[in-house]
Amino acid sequence: MAQLHFTLDYDFFVGLFSETKDDAFGKLMEAMLNQVLKAESTEQLNAENYERSSGIMPI
Repeated sequence: MAQLHFTLDYDFFVGLFSETKDDAFGKLMEAMLNQVLKAESTEQLNAENYERSSGIMPI
């Protein structure tokens, strides 16, 4: 199974404590899933965002 490492901005993390439990969980899940999708797209395309590469897989 792959390991994932998440990076959360300090202000974002501290801001979660000012939210309701449901809102904080939703924002945390959104941030985590966005990072997962970004990592998967980078892996699938063999290129970072805005990178020009001959190795990019066509859709």
